[in-house]
Amino acid sequence: MSLLRHLYLKTLVLPNLFAALIFSIFCSVALPAWASSKAAPPLSLPLAPPRVESLMRPKIYKKVMAEREVDAEASLEDLDGGVKKYSFHNAVLIHANVKQTHEVLTDYRVYAKIIPYIDEADFSPQTHVLSLRGGIWNFRLSSKIRFDDKSDRWVHFEFVGGHFYGMQGDIFFEDEGEKGTLVFMQGVKISGLPWPPKFVIERGAEIVFGFAAKRMRSYVENLKVDQKVESPIHEHDSNSPQVPELPRPRSHL
Repeated sequence: MSLLRHLYLKTLVLPNLFAALIFSIFCSVALPAWASSKAAPPLSLPLAPPRVESLMRPKIYKKVMAEREVDAEASLEDLDGGVKKYSFHNAVLIHANVKQTHEVLTDYRVYAKIIPYIDEADFSPQTHVLSLRGGIWNFRLSSKIRFDDKSDRWVHFEFVGGHFYGMQGDIFFEDEGEKGTLVFMQGVKISGLPWPPKFVIERGAEIVFGFAAKRMRSYVENLKVDQKVESPIHEHDSNSPQVPELPRPRSHL
Protein backbone atom coordinates (compact mmCIF):
# COMPACT_ATOMS: atom_id res chain seq x y z
CA MET A 1 0.00 0.00 0.00
CA SER A 2 2.13 2.82 -1.09
CA LEU A 3 -0.11 5.18 0.73
CA LEU A 4 -0.70 8.63 -0.21
CA ARG A 5 -2.58 9.87 -3.03
CA HIS A 6 -3.64 12.07 -0.26
CA LEU A 7 -2.32 11.76 3.25
CA TYR A 8 -5.70 10.18 3.78
CA LEU A 9 -5.01 7.35 1.31
CA LYS A 10 -1.53 6.61 2.48
CA THR A 11 -1.16 6.61 6.16
CA LEU A 12 -2.13 3.48 7.98
CA VAL A 13 -1.07 -4.51 9.15
CA LEU A 14 -3.00 -6.37 9.12
CA PRO A 15 -2.80 -6.72 9.16
CA ASN A 16 -4.45 -7.56 9.39
CA LEU A 17 -2.35 -5.64 7.23
CA PHE A 18 -4.80 -5.43 7.67
CA ALA A 19 -3.87 -8.89 8.34
CA ALA A 20 -0.13 -9.01 7.89
CA LEU A 21 0.14 -6.39 10.49
CA ILE A 22 -2.22 -8.01 12.93
CA PHE A 23 -0.78 -11.46 12.35
CA SER A 24 2.68 -10.22 13.17
CA ILE A 25 1.51 -8.92 16.52
CA PHE A 26 -0.26 -12.15 17.38
CA CYS A 27 2.58 -14.57 16.77
CA SER A 28 5.73 -12.51 17.21
CA VAL A 29 7.84 -14.26 19.83
CA ALA A 30 10.75 -11.86 19.90
CA LEU A 31 13.50 -14.09 18.55
CA PRO A 32 16.54 -12.06 17.46
CA ALA A 33 16.99 -14.32 14.43
CA TRP A 34 13.71 -13.16 12.93
CA ALA A 35 14.73 -9.53 12.99
CA SER A 36 18.11 -10.06 11.37
CA SER A 37 17.35 -12.76 8.81
CA LYS A 38 18.26 -12.12 5.18
CA ALA A 39 15.51 -10.78 2.99
CA ALA A 40 13.82 -13.12 0.57
CA PRO A 41 14.54 -12.54 -3.12
CA PRO A 42 12.19 -10.00 -4.73
CA LEU A 43 8.90 -11.39 -5.94
CA SER A 44 8.22 -11.34 -9.66
CA LEU A 45 5.18 -9.09 -9.86
CA PRO A 46 2.58 -9.32 -12.63
CA LEU A 47 1.65 -6.29 -14.71
CA ALA A 48 -1.92 -6.27 -13.38
CA PRO A 49 -3.62 -7.80 -10.33
CA PRO A 50 -5.09 -11.26 -10.94
CA ARG A 51 -8.77 -12.05 -10.51
CA VAL A 52 -9.31 -12.84 -6.83
CA GLU A 53 -11.46 -15.83 -7.77
CA SER A 54 -8.38 -17.47 -9.32
CA LEU A 55 -6.54 -17.22 -5.97
CA MET A 56 -9.21 -18.94 -3.87
CA ARG A 57 -10.81 -22.35 -3.60
CA PRO A 58 -14.14 -22.26 -5.50
CA LYS A 59 -16.22 -23.33 -2.50
CA ILE A 60 -14.71 -20.66 -0.23
CA TYR A 61 -14.97 -17.97 -2.90
CA LYS A 62 -18.71 -18.65 -3.27
CA LYS A 63 -19.24 -18.38 0.50
CA VAL A 64 -17.36 -15.09 0.65
CA MET A 65 -19.43 -13.65 -2.19
CA ALA A 66 -22.85 -15.10 -1.32
CA GLU A 67 -22.73 -15.26 2.49
CA ARG A 68 -20.13 -12.57 3.28
CA GLU A 69 -18.02 -15.16 5.03
CA VAL A 70 -14.50 -14.02 5.92
CA ASP A 71 -11.76 -16.28 4.58
CA ALA A 72 -8.56 -16.44 6.64
CA GLU A 73 -5.96 -19.15 6.04
CA ALA A 74 -2.31 -19.56 7.02
CA SER A 75 0.16 -22.43 6.62
CA LEU A 76 3.75 -23.26 7.55
CA GLU A 77 5.16 -26.01 5.35
CA ASP A 78 8.52 -27.78 5.19
CA LEU A 79 10.66 -27.41 2.09
CA ASP A 80 13.91 -29.14 1.21
CA GLY A 81 17.06 -28.38 3.18
CA GLY A 82 15.40 -27.50 6.47
CA VAL A 83 13.73 -24.45 4.97
CA LYS A 84 10.14 -23.55 5.78
CA LYS A 85 7.61 -21.55 3.76
CA TYR A 86 5.03 -19.47 5.56
CA SER A 87 2.08 -18.17 3.56
CA PHE A 88 -1.27 -16.60 4.37
CA HIS A 89 -4.25 -15.04 2.71
CA ASN A 90 -7.33 -13.18 3.85
CA ALA A 91 -10.48 -12.25 1.90
CA VAL A 92 -13.48 -10.11 2.86
CA LEU A 93 -16.38 -8.56 0.93
CA ILE A 94 -17.12 -4.97 1.97
CA HIS A 95 -20.31 -3.07 1.12
CA ALA A 96 -18.53 0.06 -0.11
CA ASN A 97 -17.05 1.18 -3.41
CA VAL A 98 -13.40 0.59 -4.30
CA LYS A 99 -12.35 4.20 -3.77
CA GLN A 100 -13.77 4.44 -0.25
CA THR A 101 -12.50 0.99 0.74
CA HIS A 102 -9.00 1.72 -0.54
CA GLU A 103 -8.88 5.08 1.22
CA VAL A 104 -9.85 3.69 4.60
CA LEU A 105 -7.74 0.52 4.48
CA THR A 106 -4.65 2.47 3.47
CA ASP A 107 -5.00 4.94 6.32
CA TYR A 108 -2.78 2.91 8.60
CA ARG A 109 -3.21 5.14 11.64
CA VAL A 110 -6.71 3.75 12.03
CA TYR A 111 -5.41 0.29 12.89
CA ALA A 112 -4.13 1.35 16.29
CA LYS A 113 -7.56 2.85 17.00
CA ILE A 114 -9.74 -0.14 16.23
CA ILE A 115 -7.57 -3.28 16.42
CA PRO A 116 -6.62 -4.54 19.90
CA TYR A 117 -2.92 -5.03 20.69
CA ILE A 118 -1.59 -2.52 18.14
CA ASP A 119 0.04 0.08 20.36
CA GLU A 120 1.48 2.37 17.73
CA ALA A 121 1.32 2.75 13.94
CA ASP A 122 3.49 5.55 12.51
CA PHE A 123 3.56 6.07 8.76
CA SER A 124 6.16 8.14 6.89
CA PRO A 125 4.82 9.76 3.69
CA GLN A 126 8.41 10.30 2.52
CA THR A 127 9.51 6.65 2.69
CA HIS A 128 6.08 4.97 2.55
CA VAL A 129 7.19 2.91 5.56
CA LEU A 130 4.90 2.02 8.44
CA SER A 131 6.55 1.50 11.83
CA LEU A 132 4.37 -0.88 13.79
CA ARG A 133 4.60 -1.77 17.48
CA GLY A 134 2.38 -3.85 19.67
CA GLY A 135 2.01 -7.23 21.28
CA ILE A 136 -0.06 -9.87 22.97
CA TRP A 137 0.61 -11.46 26.36
CA ASN A 138 4.41 -11.34 26.84
CA PHE A 139 5.20 -11.26 23.12
CA ARG A 140 6.18 -7.93 21.61
CA LEU A 141 6.45 -6.86 17.98
CA SER A 142 8.44 -4.17 16.24
CA SER A 143 8.36 -4.15 12.44
CA LYS A 144 8.80 -1.77 9.54
CA ILE A 145 6.61 -2.33 6.47
CA ARG A 146 7.00 -0.52 3.16
CA PHE A 147 3.92 -0.09 0.94
CA ASP A 148 3.84 0.53 -2.78
CA ASP A 149 0.62 1.44 -4.59
CA LYS A 150 0.78 -0.30 -7.95
CA SER A 151 -2.67 1.13 -8.75
CA ASP A 152 -5.91 2.07 -6.98
CA ARG A 153 -6.74 -1.65 -7.02
CA TRP A 154 -3.39 -3.10 -5.93
CA VAL A 155 -0.95 -2.49 -3.07
CA HIS A 156 2.35 -4.35 -2.65
CA PHE A 157 4.03 -4.55 0.75
CA GLU A 158 7.35 -5.76 2.16
CA PHE A 159 8.66 -6.08 5.72
CA VAL A 160 11.90 -4.08 5.57
CA GLY A 161 12.92 -4.13 9.22
CA GLY A 162 12.31 -5.89 12.52
CA HIS A 163 10.24 -9.03 12.92
CA PHE A 164 9.32 -10.95 9.75
CA TYR A 165 12.01 -9.11 7.80
CA GLY A 166 11.78 -10.10 4.14
CA MET A 167 8.12 -11.08 4.08
CA GLN A 168 6.34 -9.78 0.96
CA GLY A 169 2.74 -9.68 -0.14
CA ASP A 170 -0.09 -7.89 -1.91
CA ILE A 171 -3.52 -6.47 -1.24
CA PHE A 172 -6.06 -6.43 -4.07
CA PHE A 173 -9.24 -4.35 -4.23
CA GLU A 174 -11.71 -5.85 -6.70
CA ASP A 175 -14.86 -4.06 -7.85
CA GLU A 176 -17.90 -6.32 -7.40
CA GLY A 177 -20.52 -3.84 -8.53
CA GLU A 178 -23.56 -3.58 -6.23
CA LYS A 179 -22.03 -6.11 -3.84
CA GLY A 180 -19.19 -3.72 -3.06
CA THR A 181 -15.44 -4.40 -2.95
CA LEU A 182 -13.71 -7.74 -2.51
CA VAL A 183 -10.46 -7.23 -0.58
CA PHE A 184 -7.85 -9.98 -0.79
CA MET A 185 -4.48 -9.98 0.99
CA GLN A 186 -1.72 -12.53 0.62
CA GLY A 187 1.84 -12.82 1.91
CA VAL A 188 4.79 -15.23 1.92
CA LYS A 189 8.16 -15.68 3.59
CA ILE A 190 10.71 -18.48 3.11
CA SER A 191 13.34 -18.96 5.80
CA GLY A 192 15.51 -21.60 7.42
CA LEU A 193 15.50 -19.72 10.71
CA PRO A 194 13.30 -20.66 13.71
CA TRP A 195 9.56 -20.01 13.47
CA PRO A 196 6.93 -19.77 16.23
CA PRO A 197 4.99 -22.95 17.09
CA LYS A 198 3.03 -24.23 14.09
CA PHE A 199 -0.32 -24.01 15.88
CA VAL A 200 0.26 -20.37 16.77
CA ILE A 201 1.47 -19.27 13.36
CA GLU A 202 -1.34 -21.10 11.57
CA ARG A 203 -4.50 -21.34 13.66
CA GLY A 204 -3.63 -18.35 15.82
CA ALA A 205 -3.03 -16.16 12.78
CA GLU A 206 -6.31 -17.30 11.20
CA ILE A 207 -8.27 -16.28 14.29
CA VAL A 208 -6.68 -12.84 14.38
CA PHE A 209 -7.01 -12.34 10.60
CA GLY A 210 -10.69 -13.18 10.77
CA PHE A 211 -11.34 -10.81 13.65
CA ALA A 212 -9.37 -7.98 12.07
CA ALA A 213 -11.15 -8.35 8.72
CA LYS A 214 -14.59 -8.24 10.33
CA ARG A 215 -13.60 -5.23 12.40
CA MET A 216 -12.29 -3.36 9.39
CA ARG A 217 -15.36 -4.24 7.32
CA SER A 218 -17.68 -2.87 9.98
CA TYR A 219 -15.57 0.26 10.24
CA VAL A 220 -15.65 0.94 6.50
CA GLU A 221 -19.36 0.20 6.14
CA ASN A 222 -20.28 2.49 9.01
CA LEU A 223 -18.47 5.47 7.56
CA LYS A 224 -20.83 7.84 5.76
CA VAL A 225 -19.87 8.11 2.12
CA ASP A 226 -20.61 11.82 2.05
CA GLN A 227 -18.77 12.56 5.29
CA LYS A 228 -16.03 15.09 4.53
CA VAL A 229 -13.18 14.75 7.00
CA GLU A 230 -9.42 15.03 6.75
CA SER A 231 -8.94 11.53 8.14
CA PRO A 232 -11.29 8.61 8.76
CA ILE A 233 -10.13 8.34 12.36
CA HIS A 234 -12.99 8.80 14.79
CA GLU A 235 -13.58 8.16 18.44
CA HIS A 236 -15.96 5.28 18.96
CA ASP A 237 -19.55 6.43 19.30
CA SER A 238 -23.02 5.20 18.42
CA ASN A 239 -22.05 5.19 14.73
CA SER A 240 -18.90 3.14 15.23
CA PRO A 241 -18.84 -0.50 14.13
CA GLN A 242 -20.31 -2.78 16.76
CA VAL A 243 -17.89 -5.68 16.54
CA PRO A 244 -17.18 -7.85 19.59
CA GLU A 245 -13.84 -7.14 21.19
CA LEU A 246 -11.15 -9.79 21.30
CA PRO A 247 -10.98 -11.33 24.79
CA ARG A 248 -8.46 -9.34 26.76
CA PRO A 249 -5.51 -11.47 27.97
CA ARG A 250 -4.42 -11.55 31.58
CA SER A 251 -1.73 -9.05 32.45
CA HIS A 252 0.56 -11.95 33.36
CA LEU A 253 0.69 -15.69 32.80
